[in-house]
Amino acid sequence: MNFPSSQQGLWEQPVAEPEFAAFKEWTERYRQASGTEAKAGLEAEGLRIARVRLTALADLIQSNPQRALELAVPFTVRTALPVSVQALLEEQVNTRGDYQVLAVLPSAEHRNWLPPVVRAATITGQQYEVFTYVGPWVLPPGQTSPSTAPPSRRARRRRRRPIPCFNARNCWPSVQARLESWTPANWPRP
Repeated sequence: MNFPSSQQGLWEQPVAEPEFAAFKEWTERYRQASGTEAKAGLEAEGLRIARVRLTALADLIQSNPQRALELAVPFTVRTALPVSVQALLEEQVNTRGDYQVLAVLPSAEHRNWLPPVVRAATITGQQYEVFTYVGPWVLPPGQTSPSTAPPSRRARRRRRRPIPCFNARNCWPSVQARLESWTPANWPRP
């Protein structure tokens, strides 16, 4: 089974996007700077680069949420940065909330006004717009496409149980296994 790389492992990979590459390069210079005077001199530059990165991240979340997650700043890097720059980084959320999905079928002349599916989450009274992606399919050795055979009775019963998620690493295999078992004929119904 393919597991996503750790956030630190993703951070250490080369970055093609210029806004994110510039920020990564600045964080390395800031972390290697010795003395408070040298770090203070780099802070203004870091604020400027972090603002550019934040704008690029907002666009990337909508166009490619998977890549946006891959480019998130890991905790070990985040904590080494000045508080002023940390305030411009993505907010890490690990909580429960209400998730809403609205399907839209607009008339022909209003087709460009709304996307076909709008998702939102309400977490502690704050509403967020949600952008999703489906992770890579993981197939057993020798299988070239997802199985279209109907799941067994036991598998259907197992699929209805809630997914135990204590952290992202623990949750990903369960979510991925559940996604693999779904085909158009057996999508879960409320």
